[in-house]
Amino acid sequence: MSAIDKNITKYASIQAFAVIMIAVSVLCGWLFSVTLFKHPIAQWISMNPATAVAFILSGSSFLLYNTKIHSKTKHILASALAGCVCLIGILKVLELITNIELSLDSIFHTITSSNAAPAIINIMTPMSAVCFILVGFSLFLISMEVFPRPSLAHLLAFLTGLISLFSILCSLLSVSDQENSMAPLSVHTAICFLFISISILFIEADKGLFKEFTGKASGSLTARFLIPVAILLPTILGYLRIHGEHIGLYNSEFGTALYSIVIIGISI
Repeated sequence: MSAIDKNITKYASIQAFAVIMIAVSVLCGWLFSVTLFKHPIAQWISMNPATAVAFILSGSSFLLYNTKIHSKTKHILASALAGCVCLIGILKVLELITNIELSLDSIFHTITSSNAAPAIINIMTPMSAVCFILVGFSLFLISMEVFPRPSLAHLLAFLTGLISLFSILCSLLSVSDQENSMAPLSVHTAICFLFISISILFIEADKGLFKEFTGKASGSLTARFLIPVAILLPTILGYLRIHGEHIGLYNSEFGTALYSIVIIGISI
């Protein structure tokens, strides 16, 4: 295994572990009524307990597969955890489509009230459920070594990453509070999905969608440099464009034209 592959594997495990830690802290927040753990920033929406459990299962499945131990039991257990993640997402989607109350959110909700009033239930969003189906299925494909992996698994993870990145950008560029934001995922939920999707993309990266980015050729080195720039630069420019409009420097039309011409100039 090359030095690049070793670093990629290490970073993937770190991100999966971070997802587990975030989810565990959220569960502790619900268990012990610690608001800081449920949403570190006041404007953020609290992560649903069922969502936190699914993230723990996702991260555990990934870490189990990514260990250096080679055994059939490891693959079966990692696949079982991935299947549970996918099942949580499927059950939530079915609940939303059929309007049949499966009490999925209530099962994982551990809030207790100090009085006789019922606890407030924080429900899993539809987009979270869809993302868990994508993540769970991609982890299952990788763990069971099912054809045509890793390309299909990477494609599902890439789609999840795009959804989570879109949600993060919506929250970052929004001038309203999180409760009125149109972001499909809460901030720390989106961050967790982004971390776990990147971790999946790092599995056998030399064979999947990103094989051209992990090589030793000069083109691969250039690509690894340009990817962060391609993400960060439009984000920064978009934030400056919206901020300038809201402080009265220009109107919406001028700001959009300015943003577009800057992007065109940089691209050329």
